[in-house]
Amino acid sequence: MKCWGGTLALLLSWSILKATGNQFELPFCHENIPNATICKLEDHYDPFLPPLPWPVLVKPTIFIKEISNVDVEAKSISLFLELFVSWKDSRITVKNQKWRKINPEEANHFWHPTLQFDRILHLEKQSIFGQPKHPFAFWMLTTENTLQYSEEIQVTFTCPMDFSDFPFDVHFCNFTLGDYEYEIEEVEFDWSTVTYSDNSKNILLLKSPEDVIFINDTTTPFKYELSLIKPHVMTDLENEIYSYSGFKIRLERKGRGTLHHSFFIPTAVFAIVSMISFLIHPDSVPGRMGLIVTLLLISSNVYNSVKAPTTRGFSYIDVWIIGSQAPIVFALFQYGFILLIIKYWKTDLDFRTLDFMAILIVATFYTAFNWYFW
Repeated sequence: MKCWGGTLALLLSWSILKATGNQFELPFCHENIPNATICKLEDHYDPFLPPLPWPVLVKPTIFIKEISNVDVEAKSISLFLELFVSWKDSRITVKNQKWRKINPEEANHFWHPTLQFDRILHLEKQSIFGQPKHPFAFWMLTTENTLQYSEEIQVTFTCPMDFSDFPFDVHFCNFTLGDYEYEIEEVEFDWSTVTYSDNSKNILLLKSPEDVIFINDTTTPFKYELSLIKPHVMTDLENEIYSYSGFKIRLERKGRGTLHHSFFIPTAVFAIVSMISFLIHPDSVPGRMGLIVTLLLISSNVYNSVKAPTTRGFSYIDVWIIGSQAPIVFALFQYGFILLIIKYWKTDLDFRTLDFMAILIVATFYTAFNWYFW
């Protein structure tokens, strides 16, 4: 899915430039121009044509300031980050100065890649490479013919989340950016560099595919692992090949230990205790029926207290509660069968044999279920 929203301001600025004509003319680099002047090294500078040699190597650097929200209902993740992008344009330079800030009016007249984000839902401050409207947007040109751009953005993008493994679910969210206007022969994205600042203000850095950043955020139900995505290519419907890179976030649900103590162990105990009902004489209806019904109701309340995300089909926690309530439901139906025999047939059947067989059945089933589940 291509992200056109993330480049809307850029496309508008180019259309205005084309409509009005390029009134900003770069001076040619010679001795008579003032220092710190941006000048061209060739006779003709075309801002709509990528500089040679092709492909132009675009280097993204992403400083993640905050993972602000994970919305399990919308299956999205929001990041507050600062984006740095740099590339070389050998056709222009700055005279006698290491670097110079470029104002927005000048920036519209230089070539720049058409940045687009994949899987984007919302981008707050959408003027990527457009005219910046807040003080955090910054253009710069160095004497090494390197153009740099930086801007703070709040971005929300979709993340394919499958909660069928809840509460053992793990999700992978890819944050990728690329240029879908120029093919890979013209523009190529290099490995991204990703940095993250934790609560202790330590700067954590991703520079190679082996690097991993571990984040334990107390404000969300997940802990995160950040790693780089190898620069890839994507082919569209017209078989045109584009380059992109970025990083991925691995989300692993926290609180598994808490659920073991508050859900899995209690419901397992209820299933085991239900076998005690087979030891109660069938004539003791209040005692035997009361135990079974109480265990079933408490088990259901414990299950309802778990806030599980919506998912298609059954999740792990649904399978567990079904398996753990099966012995209780079996005890209920087995006792109902015994009461039916007592009332209508009044046989001299040894009910202790039925109860002993029920214990063996429940014990075998629940042991096999736990072996399969865990």
